[in-house]
Amino acid sequence: YPASKLKRVAISPEGIVFEGKPGVSVMKSLKIENKFEQTVKVRWEVSEVEANYPYSIMKNTGIEFRPTNELIVEAKRIAVLVISTKFPKEALAGANYGHLKIKVYSTDSKPVLLEESIVDLESLVPGKFKMSAEVLGITASREGSESLVSVTFKNKSNVKISPQADVILRDSTGNLVEAVRLHSNGKGDKPVIPL
Repeated sequence: YPASKLKRVAISPEGIVFEGKPGVSVMKSLKIENKFEQTVKVRWEVSEVEANYPYSIMKNTGIEFRPTNELIVEAKRIAVLVISTKFPKEALAGANYGHLKIKVYSTDSKPVLLEESIVDLESLVPGKFKMSAEVLGITASREGSESLVSVTFKNKSNVKISPQADVILRDSTGNLVEAVRLHSNGKGDKPVIPL
C-alpha cells in the first residue's frame, strides 16, 4: 500500500510535468487536501536532484508559485497551489528535473512538523532528444535455484529513459538455457533521470 495514501495531508499529483516550447509559460496546479481535524500550515521549496545537477529545473527553467511559499489549509478542506514555469527562448529539446519538498506544520504558537511529502518536477521541451546510456557493470549471483543478474548503468541522455536489456544464458555446449528481459528496476519500466 503506497505511503502517500496514509498521509493526513494528501498531495496530488505525486509528479508534475511541464511541457512546452521555448519562450512559452506553462501553469499546473497541485491539490493539497487536509484530512486532519485541525488547521495546518503548508510550506514548500524546490530542491535539486543533487548539487550542481546539469539538468536542474531551477537553474534551466525556473519555477514560480502562487501563493509564494506557504498557505493555511483549514481542517477537512482542500487548497490549490499554482505552479508556473517559463521555458527560456533558447531552450533546447530535453528535460530538467527537481523536487518540490512540502512540509506540513501545526498552527500552534510553537509549530510542530506533522508530515513531509515530495513531488517530482519535470520540465520538458519536445523535439529530438539525445538518447544514450553507459553500462557500468554487470553482476550475477545464484542462491539455490534462483539467479539474480544486475546491470548498473548511467543515463547519459538529456531526458528520462526506461532501459532494458535482453540476457541470453547458454550452457557449455551453446544450447539456450534461458532468455530474460531486464528492466530498469526489476519490476517494470520505471524511468531513470539523467545523471
